[in-house]
Amino acid sequence: MQLPFLIVLIHLADSYIRYLPLKNKILQEENRRLWLRLFIWAIFILVFYKEIFSTFGVTAFNYKTILGLGWLPFFLITILTIRRQLSYQFFILGMTGLWTLSLHNLAAITDALFFANETLNNLALIHGGLYLTFFVLLLPVEKYFFEKMAYAETIFQNRRQGKYLALLPALLGIGHFLLWHDENLWHTWDERFSRLYLILGFFYIYQYVLIGTKNFNENQKVLREQELLEEQLKSLEQHNQFIAENQEQMDALKQNLREDYEQLISVLKKSDKQGVLNFLKQREDFLESTKIIRFCRSPLINAAISIYMQQAKKFGIKFEYKIKMPAEILTDESDFAILLSNLLENAVTASKKQPTNERKISILIKYNERQCLLEISNLYNEPLRLNQNGFPLTTQKKSGHGIGMLSIGTFAKKYKAQVAFEQREGKVKFVMYWEEAAQ
Repeated sequence: MQLPFLIVLIHLADSYIRYLPLKNKILQEENRRLWLRLFIWAIFILVFYKEIFSTFGVTAFNYKTILGLGWLPFFLITILTIRRQLSYQFFILGMTGLWTLSLHNLAAITDALFFANETLNNLALIHGGLYLTFFVLLLPVEKYFFEKMAYAETIFQNRRQGKYLALLPALLGIGHFLLWHDENLWHTWDERFSRLYLILGFFYIYQYVLIGTKNFNENQKVLREQELLEEQLKSLEQHNQFIAENQEQMDALKQNLREDYEQLISVLKKSDKQGVLNFLKQREDFLESTKIIRFCRSPLINAAISIYMQQAKKFGIKFEYKIKMPAEILTDESDFAILLSNLLENAVTASKKQPTNERKISILIKYNERQCLLEISNLYNEPLRLNQNGFPLTTQKKSGHGIGMLSIGTFAKKYKAQVAFEQREGKVKFVMYWEEAAQ
């Protein structure tokens, strides 16, 4: 029973390495479900391995077969639980394979140097124990490299490039695996030393992918900054157009005001009470549809909030606001208006996906001298995934959500703001805090 238990521990150790790059990219429920399934399978396969060794005995071939192929169901459980970024997960699998083959080779060299006279049963136990020992001793190194590998996920978003890159480490290691997987208990020293190059392959691919990811992210940053500038220009044009349209409507209203009064006087003379009420209701609705609500003294900020408040009402979204701003602010009004536009657009888009009775957006803007607080929250039942910067992830390439997140990063960098996203009890909350520099 010792040998099957050791092999299952090796499989779980390998699964843990594959899990490290994914741990901050999966939901809490996925995390719980993944490890529950892995441990259930581990218990089942433990009994199966015991039967295999009891029936056929311990041979070099069945020991190597179980070690070399037993990881496969554990990997399948992972991709069936986390059903996205398959090319990225295959890349992690290949890199894990290079690392584990190197550990097995290190254990095999130790076997040959110190335990060559042991029986096959004892040697298998010693080899498994050595593998787990090296795994534990090198755990800080493994955590460093494989957790950092999480940053390489973005390069696999390009499917054409990702599918080739995903197979590179696996192709490097599969030749050594096929040569190792035979009925021979001992291999030559030349073969053992040749496998030491696998660790060099691991580091070269690792470094190549990180450099490639950095270049990819820089190129994407340039494209996104260009998109952001275009989006900023579009937002400003929309705000100016909104203000102009409202001004025209208000001018037209003033011109017709005298006619409205004359009509109202005429209705009153006829003692038509219901007619008066209907007329006043029509005028109230018209005024409501044409005005920009004055939240503060900044016309751009007023326009930004008004636009999305009217959109929210159009989709039956309850809109609550509490705004306390001074007459003059040091934060650039255009920057603030664009930030608000992007955040409120994301909130409206998310709220539209909610059931009609669960649509609500709240905005809080509060100034305390030069200390500024912005808080926007909306109801959202679907799990929110965050990237390594704490910003929501999106899989919708044309959603505009990425532009919104980029505008947050740009604003936060410019004003040294602290940003936090959280989801609790069906509510997503965005909080930003910054201090305005003294003039």
